[in-house]
Amino acid sequence: MESSHGLDAVLSGGASLADLPLLMRRDPMSSLNVLVNSGPNTLPAGMLFGGPAFSGLLQGARASFDVTVLDMPAFRWRADIDHVLAHVDNVVLVAGWGRAERSVLEEMLAAIRAAKAERVLPIQPVLSMQPQVANWSAPFRQLSYMAR
Repeated sequence: MESSHGLDAVLSGGASLADLPLLMRRDPMSSLNVLVNSGPNTLPAGMLFGGPAFSGLLQGARASFDVTVLDMPAFRWRADIDHVLAHVDNVVLVAGWGRAERSVLEEMLAAIRAAKAERVLPIQPVLSMQPQVANWSAPFRQLSYMAR
């Protein structure tokens, strides 16, 4: 989905939690309700994820939906890890086939474990592969994965 005025507006105080129904978008491919970010933000992680807006947003999402997913970029900054992991029940760590470096994945796992040392936080590994449709001379197609 295209970036839009949404998540970052709520977290930075530019929009209130009452504005959420207007900011959420319906994904036509899956019928999911999505709150999209407008792109990179220069505000410190503590302001975005450490304030009451983030906590209130997650509480509201948990009360309204069966499952809430936070799609985050790689945890490279300690502030992101500390603030976000305090609110989650599970981590899905996605590694791109032929793109993820082992050392980076090991650093992320160590940081996640260190941040949640007081409780066990399940980590689900997922290997992401780039789909490609292979055309055959026969009149059928086969879904395959291309290596990078």
